[in-house]
Amino acid sequence: MSTTDAMRARRIKVVMAIMTGAAPEAQERAWAALETQTRADECDTLADQAHATSAAFVAADLRSQAVQHRDTLADLDNAT
Repeated sequence: MSTTDAMRARRIKVVMAIMTGAAPEAQERAWAALETQTRADECDTLADQAHATSAAFVAADLRSQAVQHRDTLADLDNAT
């Protein structure tokens, strides 16, 4: 699944959770997953930019942050 598809799916989950009157906890998890996906994608984008400018140490740190966000995202997905 592409990043764009993943973001679209997460946005749909948030909208559906709100529209169907899901429990507040489910709505919060959906929002948290969307925010976490956004942070992970931003870290990847910044890492790509840092790598392109030969700032490998910055790229490595950003990749690590992206992995952490994706781990959090997996935990949120498993909680639903």
